[in-house]
Amino acid sequence: KRGIYSLSLPFCLEPLLKTKVERTPPEAQVEAVQEGIKEGSCPSDWYTYGSHCFKFVSIQQSFVDSEQNCLALGGNLASVHSLLEYQFMQALTKDANGHLHSTWLGGFDAIKEGTWMWSDGSRFDYTNWDTDEPNNAGEGEDCLHMNAASAKLWFDVPCEWKFASLCSRRM
Repeated sequence: KRGIYSLSLPFCLEPLLKTKVERTPPEAQVEAVQEGIKEGSCPSDWYTYGSHCFKFVSIQQSFVDSEQNCLALGGNLASVHSLLEYQFMQALTKDANGHLHSTWLGGFDAIKEGTWMWSDGSRFDYTNWDTDEPNNAGEGEDCLHMNAASAKLWFDVPCEWKFASLCSRRM
């Protein structure tokens, strides 16, 4: 179990940090999440990469609302650990016209400015920031979104902004 830090945080991230992050969903959701799922596979509307399942959610929400939605689905906002994994994730965010949607990933630096963490608790061991990012421009840019600008890399932006999201869960 993880302790909750008692720091002064941006208001938008307080619900996220108070949310208990678990590897498995609450008991009440287990049956719904696992219905029709074979052990070692992903639900029919999720995609497999390595030992994780991924789901693109096109509904535009804030970072906190997106994370809470992923938690309800049995996962977290996705974390990225390699270029190949990132390219796989980008493919999931493409629409029928080949457009890459700006999408929340689970990265944030609200606890300590400049110290990036993943909402699933995994190591922040890979980055794909755009030039001069993260920059905390205007302050309060504590959340990470992918497919930013023409380079389609990462930007830090205010957590209140609304984007699609990418959820991830272990198989």
